[in-house]
Amino acid sequence: MFLKYLKLIYLNIFFLIFLCSISFSEIIKSIEIKGNKRVSSETIVTFTGVSIGDNIDNFQINFVKDTFNKCRKNQGNQISLDHFILNNKELKNIKKFINNQCSYYLKNIICPANKDIELYVTISWLNYTLINGYHHPHTHQNSVVSGVFYFDVDETKDSITFVKNQYNQIEVAPLNFNPWNSRTWWLPVKNGRLLMFPSNLNHMVPINKENKTRISLSFNTFIKGELGSINSSTHLNINKSNVYK
Repeated sequence: MFLKYLKLIYLNIFFLIFLCSISFSEIIKSIEIKGNKRVSSETIVTFTGVSIGDNIDNFQINFVKDTFNKCRKNQGNQISLDHFILNNKELKNIKKFINNQCSYYLKNIICPANKDIELYVTISWLNYTLINGYHHPHTHQNSVVSGVFYFDVDETKDSITFVKNQYNQIEVAPLNFNPWNSRTWWLPVKNGRLLMFPSNLNHMVPINKENKTRISLSFNTFIKGELGSINSSTHLNINKSNVYK
């Protein structure tokens, strides 16, 4: 009798495993990869809507180019001494555009349950990459989402490269690349475009081989408002420093 019940238990376990296997297979089959789109649209977002020469006039462009005289050397490129560059009146149109896209990213990508949360720019600076210059692989610390706005780039050759933050214990050479098996992927860049991505995503800029200075504006963000929950012991109110007193 005991053996009979034991067999029934094993059969039930086998049946459950079989059902789980079928369900898992169905989930995998439902995933579609069209072409070789190597960047997830849910995290890295490109915004357009700013036109060099229209929304950005020569007065603003000259300000950006003149700021090159107030820079310091970085690893591979040069960056402005002013790390609150968006506070300059000359860039008020760009600042408004970026603030609007921060709101969009928060609402549509991060999708917080608390609607009172705000994603705001904390720091911003200009990048200048001369011939043979580059931007080393890096992440943006003390930031939630980072962004790059392009003022002057070679639209036929310039790009930004992202590196997957993942340790591959088993290396399998892929026949075709997709978002799951790509270790690195790149995006072409264009003047007047804004690119936003998670700050912990490793990225770099290839060597500038043209005799033309590549100019962009980078920024970091952080969150205002109540995060987490008291019940899960994760509550944090960033607006009030004395909330736990």
